[in-house]
Amino acid sequence: MPERVFLPNWDELRAREQKKIEELQQLGWQKARIIADYLKQQWQVEKVWLIGSLAQGRFGVNSDLDLVISGFKDQQRYFKVLDDCLRLADPFSVDLLLAEELPPGWEKNLRNGVEI
Repeated sequence: MPERVFLPNWDELRAREQKKIEELQQLGWQKARIIADYLKQQWQVEKVWLIGSLAQGRFGVNSDLDLVISGFKDQQRYFKVLDDCLRLADPFSVDLLLAEELPPGWEKNLRNGVEI
């Protein structure tokens, strides 16, 4: 009797992977909104933009949350705020950029982003 060979059902695997990515996207948006609320309430940040893969619909299993903030007044506390954002974002990593310190040309990234 010939040995049976297991062949994966590629359509099923692809569907599972897509479902996982969609769930991660939803969670990413939830975490981004939580962080935006925290930054606005606790640190009086004026605006928060989500940029990068999540904002552009290219979010994947290894993606992070890319946030740009404007109006952050206490820059000496930046690393404390970043640490808080990382805890709130778990299981995602966070890139937290200050709009006032962005180099020229970065405005297009904000236009391609989503203010949250």
